[in-house]
Amino acid sequence: MTQMLYAELNAFGIAVLVFLLYYGRRFGRTRSADQRMYSHILLIAILIMLLDTGTWLIDGAKFDGARVVSIVLSTLYFIAVPFISYAWLLFCDYKVYGDETALRSRMRFYSIPVMLNTALMIVNVCWPCVFSVDEAAVYSRGNLFVVHAILGLGYLLYASVLCLVKALRVNSPDEKRDFRCLASFIILPTVGAVLQAFFYGTSLVWPCTVLSCLVVFINVQSQHISIDLLTRLNNRRQLNRYLSWVSNNVDSDKNLYAVMVDIDGFRRINSEYGHSAGDSALIRAADIMKRVCRGKNDFLARTGDDEFVLICQRETQEAMRRTMEDIDNSFVDFNSKHQTDYVLMPSMGCAVYNPEVESPVDTFLSQAEKEMIAERNRKECDRISKLGG
Repeated sequence: MTQMLYAELNAFGIAVLVFLLYYGRRFGRTRSADQRMYSHILLIAILIMLLDTGTWLIDGAKFDGARVVSIVLSTLYFIAVPFISYAWLLFCDYKVYGDETALRSRMRFYSIPVMLNTALMIVNVCWPCVFSVDEAAVYSRGNLFVVHAILGLGYLLYASVLCLVKALRVNSPDEKRDFRCLASFIILPTVGAVLQAFFYGTSLVWPCTVLSCLVVFINVQSQHISIDLLTRLNNRRQLNRYLSWVSNNVDSDKNLYAVMVDIDGFRRINSEYGHSAGDSALIRAADIMKRVCRGKNDFLARTGDDEFVLICQRETQEAMRRTMEDIDNSFVDFNSKHQTDYVLMPSMGCAVYNPEVESPVDTFLSQAEKEMIAERNRKECDRISKLGG
């Protein structure tokens, strides 16, 4: 009776995860890296819950080969369990650092615990130490079960620390909330694991994990309302919300700046090479600016076809000028290292926030846009002058 109850509970959890997986793929117009990673988490959770259901149903079964089937299912289950924690760490790492290339280099270290666990489970087949199955096909824990649990829990703890540290470093209250939500993922599975450890024979970890996945899914979907789906930058809606907050929370020893960025010749890229090339150019431009601003609590948004806005705080105009030079130089560096049919270069205009003028936020952005247009016109005049010469 108890076995069927937990099997039914798992079946309900699997149905919820399948719905989340389908909803994310059906209504997500673009498949970003974090969406792919989250889908992998859901798929691993579904696999684990299927294996968990199998181990419950086979426990104590009375048919030829029941013990072998139980050992196989339990071994696969214990191998799979840390992979969901591993996948969660990869997801959190990407959310914190936003760098898929750097994440790939860290994966070799992140994968060590899952490899150790896999080796432990292979050893367990011959010398039961994590779990055992007796001749009556009845499962029982072994002395090293705690080692297996620690390997998986370590991933979740590290992921939570990453997110909590990030929450302390960002300025935006929305970002703080998002990273705190990610950090709290560990709470429900841990509560389920503790109860399961004290009340042997219960199965609470995976229902609690499903609830955590549901909370994160709701949070991720709410983020998409404020994110430009092509570049993964903030959109105009989020820019307005951020400006409303940051204009009242400027550090006393710093100035608030807006930099309006326009990609030179973007319409020509679209008309000559097609919209796919234009989309690729926008993604590359966004990535260049992300790298420049990474770790500085700067705010980046895409506000139009090829228009971007950087909102940041700097102590001096010289520090702001260096940031703009870094952006310019990063575009130059990109063009020198990548063979493309077009050249990516920005025109930029900068303005400093003055709370004493009328409609300070609107004036702030308008001034930055005027400076950007003036810079773009100067470049165009220089280009025509060189052609005429």
